[in-house]
Amino acid sequence: MTFKSKLMGAVAATAMLAGAQGAFAAGHGEITVAYFLEWPMPFQYAKETGMYEEAMGTKIN
Repeated sequence: MTFKSKLMGAVAATAMLAGAQGAFAAGHGEITVAYFLEWPMPFQYAKETGMYEEAMGTKIN
């Protein structure tokens, strides 16, 4: 096996794993957002006001 064929195999495997992960994530009806309570960030405001759910069209935990 040449280096090029090994590299192409690794790239193909990575692409398949990335595609499978996207399909797995799409099967869920909600997303969990985590953050440190000591470090409030702008996304925390967006989560609490419902902007995330509105923009993404899915339930955010």
